[in-house]
Amino acid sequence: KTLTWISLSSVPLLAAIMSGFWLKPHLSESSAWLWAAMIGGIGFLSGLYLYVAQPFIDQLFDRRKYNLRNTLDAMMNDLAILQELQPMAEGILDRLCRVLAVGGASAMVLDASNQRLLAVASRGIQQDDTEDPPVEVLEGLRNGVILQTDQAGECMMSSREESVRDWLKRRSFALCVPLSRKGDLIGAIGLAKKRNLKSFSPREKAFLAQVSAAAT
Repeated sequence: KTLTWISLSSVPLLAAIMSGFWLKPHLSESSAWLWAAMIGGIGFLSGLYLYVAQPFIDQLFDRRKYNLRNTLDAMMNDLAILQELQPMAEGILDRLCRVLAVGGASAMVLDASNQRLLAVASRGIQQDDTEDPPVEVLEGLRNGVILQTDQAGECMMSSREESVRDWLKRRSFALCVPLSRKGDLIGAIGLAKKRNLKSFSPREKAFLAQVSAAAT
């Protein structure tokens, strides 16, 4: 069975060799462009055979089962990573809540539609994934902006800032830190108010900016 598969798979190579021997006397006095065209044609036909016929030959002799096994192994590795994702996210949130003394936190990932943030893990915050964030929220996060509820006074807020603030309040967030990879938004971390009800200090915001930058 293996020898038959090798023989059939060697058809384009044998055809190219035989064509070369047959064309050699005919091309000895031909121009360079004709010689190049013939060699290119042989290479094209060999490649076309490998592209069209070879998959059927592999499937006929069950050679694709090795590719299926590799695919299955890769999928199992991805599933194992997904199972570890929530405990890892919970550990990160625990450390952030302890270091920053906040009342809760939530780790979110951007879904396949790039329009909704889905909670992966949360601490002290009840999250509702049914609501799509406003466009202003996603734009701010994609631009690397740390969203916060105390950016400006009520009378000084624009409609854009009000939309962001209202979303943060509905999610019980005082801050929302973007997480990006290679310039693309992949998720965010939302933080509740501090337990002492004070605002985040410039040092703490700088720390969160470093957390956001580290995700890239």
